[in-house]
Order: sequence, then C-alpha cells, then structure tokens
Amino acid sequence: MYADISRDTFAALRDRHFLRVLLQQGRPLLDAEFNEQVANLLHYVETLAADLIGPYGGPAGNVGFKVISQKVDDEDGINRLIKNESEDRQNALNDLLKKHDFLLGAGRYYVDGLLCENSAVIGYSEQLSHDKLLPNISYLVYLDVWERHISQWEDRQLDEDPGQPGIHEIALGAVDTTTRTQVVWQVRTVAIKDQDIPDQNILLKREDWLKLLSDRGVSRHPGTGHLMVRTDDPQIQPGAPDPCIQPPDAGYRGVENLLCRIEIHKPGPVKEATYKVSFMNGSVVFPIRSIKDTMITVAYMGRDERSGLAEGDWVEVINDRLALRAMHGELHKVVRVDADTGEVTLDSAPQVDDDLSLHPLLRRWDTLISGGKVKQTSGEALVQEGQEGEWLNVGYGIQIRFKPQEAPKAIYCTGDYWLIPARVATGDVEWPTDTTTVRREPLALPPQGVEHHYAPLALITLDQDGKITRSDEYRSQFKAPVERIAQQ
Repeated sequence: MYADISRDTFAALRDRHFLRVLLQQGRPLLDAEFNEQVANLLHYVETLAADLIGPYGGPAGNVGFKVISQKVDDEDGINRLIKNESEDRQNALNDLLKKHDFLLGAGRYYVDGLLCENSAVIGYSEQLSHDKLLPNISYLVYLDVWERHISQWEDRQLDEDPGQPGIHEIALGAVDTTTRTQVVWQVRTVAIKDQDIPDQNILLKREDWLKLLSDRGVSRHPGTGHLMVRTDDPQIQPGAPDPCIQPPDAGYRGVENLLCRIEIHKPGPVKEATYKVSFMNGSVVFPIRSIKDTMITVAYMGRDERSGLAEGDWVEVINDRLALRAMHGELHKVVRVDADTGEVTLDSAPQVDDDLSLHPLLRRWDTLISGGKVKQTSGEALVQEGQEGEWLNVGYGIQIRFKPQEAPKAIYCTGDYWLIPARVATGDVEWPTDTTTVRREPLALPPQGVEHHYAPLALITLDQDGKITRSDEYRSQFKAPVERIAQQ
C-alpha cells in the first residue's frame, strides 16, 4: 500500500495475536493504530470465511464468475443470466460469444476468504487486462485476486462530473485525507495439455492447485527473495535524550522519521531483477492530464517541496492497465519542472496511454545514494544477493542485503515490497534481529506483499476456428447454513 503512513504495526505485531486497539483519553491517536484495528478485524473476517468455505467457493445457485461459452435459449442458459441487461447489452454479449469469446456470470465468489464481486455479466475480452486465446489449445480459466491501494487520483477521472461522489472531499481543495484499498480481480487463462488436465480433487487442495499453476509458468506473488536491513553501523544504537536532536553518532542519519519502501521493479532471479526505493512509501504521485512526447502535464504538483517534483527526480509512468497486469511502469528522469503550468519534461518520451479513464500517474521514486556496489543510472538498481559483510547503501545510513531463504534461486516479482520505519529518536531502523547472535544480526524477511490469490473456474478447449468446443466447470459451491441444517 502506497499510503503516506508512519508504519504498518499489524504486519510487525501479527504473531502477538492482538484482538483490538483501545483508545485512551488525553493521548494522541496515531495512523498506525487506527490502521491496525481495521487490519485486526479484516484478518479475523477473512480467516473465518476461509475456514468455513475453504480456499475458494461461492453460494449454491450463485453464478458469480461462471464461464459461459455458448448461447443457450432455454431458461437455464444465457438468456436467464443476462435478462436484467438492456436489449443492446444483451445483443453485445451474444456477439462476443460469436467471436469465440466467453462470458463471466455476475455474482460473488470467495478466494482465501476474500469476497470477489462481479456486478454485471462481462466478456472475457472486455476486461482491461486479458490474454488472446489461440485455436487448437485447451486453457485453464482461473481467477487472480489481490488487494490494491487506491488514492484520490486513482478513484475517479480528472474530467469526471464533480457532482459524483468520490473518496475525496472537494471542500478541502487539493488536500487529501484517507485513501482506500479494494479487492480487485482478473480472470486469466493458462494453456494446458490434455494429459495434464486436473480433476476436481486436485483443484480442491490449495497447494496442489498452486503447484499446477507454478509448473505452467504462472508467477507466485509475492516472490521467494528475502531482505535484511540495518544501519551502516549496527553496533551503534543510541537513544537520544532529546527526541528533537539527532544523535551525532547515530546509524540512521535522516533529520525526520521516514517509512522507507524497497520495491521490486523488474522481475526475475538475482542479477536480473531490479529494485527501487522511496523514503515516503511511494505515496508521492501526480495525476497526468496529457502526454505529448517528453512533455507531461499534471493536474497537481504536490502540497509542498517534500511532496513535489524537482529536476533530477525519478518518476514511474503507470496506469490502471499496468496495475491490473501486475506490471511495472517506465522509469524516467525529470529534466525540467514548471510549477506554474504543471508541465514536467522527462528525459525520454514514455510509451504509456494517457487515456484519463485509465488514471495515468507519475509516481516519484528517490535517488539511491551511490556507495558500495550500488550505482543508480536508470532509476533502479540490480538485485544482488550479498555474501557476509556485503551490504547495499540506499541512503541516510540505511543498508539492505537481499538473501535467498531456503531457495538457491530466489525469484523476485514486480511489486514485492518491504517497509522500513526509520526513527530519529533511536538513530536506527525498526527491523527484527536474531537475539541469539552477539551482534543481533538482522533477520532475512519475505516481502510484505503484494499477495495474489488464485482460484480455478473452468477448463475450455478451442477448435481450429477458435470456437470453444468444451467447457468444464471447476467452481466450488457451498450451501447456506439454513439449507445444511434443514438437510440434517
């Protein structure tokens, strides 16, 4: 999550199984505590749903995410599923079926406790992100689900009617308040050979199902790489007598508290994957109005110098299509900034659609401090898994080391991230250490996200002309509690 938060206490304290957060009179309220309370409740609800439903399933009779591959004229067919749609929409859906497409039924489905909702019947090819289906191939159709962070700039279009409600309070002008996260889903396909077609028993076992996807090249998110973090002198961890004064010998040398974000940019193994860094958790974004060659016009230049843009900054050009494909954007260096006109000149022309409906953004990343083996020339740095004593400097005295964990060839996925709270009062970072070692070596931790969840939906087979000739249902369904009690 790219929000401008102080830290993620739920992730840090999860193994202590706190149930709720209690406010105390006369005390300050921190953003982390409010967010932890919400996370505690969300964890409880999702765990309960997964324990009762299983890894995936939907209520009996619900057609949510049902794969519809051909037109059927009886009451149990396509006409019943789209009867609430307008006549024009019904015709459009039927035309999609003629073009060797398939439809996805409206309704709900649960994946690892996450509620996925499809509000209306749509065609597979109508998704913002989809792969082309080729003839003479069988495909396993599955649901990819994850949690996505949404800021006010990703919530609505810049030219949208201001009378429509949104998460931003327009009375505050450009000042933002809270952000949101949402459950997003994409229906995807993976080719599968006839001899490898799974049966229902395999699909009901979560680990077997995930292995089946992994064996066919579907990346598991997050990746398997681990990260260690420390300051440049782990033996010096002083406490400041005055929290307003930075200790001169502190390992962390920033003048303010930061939440540093290390995020994987390009995916792959060691020395192929790259990473980028933000000392504001990647929360500094600028909504794009237009793109003309190297000239970007943005609608908002930030509330102050700390959250603004300056010459020499690195920015990532992204939009919804890239986000829904779990892909990174292009990194560019800022050459010139005109705060009066909102014009930002980049070092090269980005190849990204500026369609406002896709919510195009510039996301600012910070320049890595050159040192050790890290030299930043393109807005990203190569992932290197250091041996003992080899650490990578990222700035302000913070050092990191990538390390495989029980995997000789760790894979890093785009979007994998680690959050590092750095505090002036201690002159150190908040990162768990191995208490059994003399120097309390930092622990190697897996990414905090982004976690993707997968559920099988159907098997389809295409003939020479691309027509779907087979469609097997793989959705799991459960009966409502009242129905189960009645049967007992």
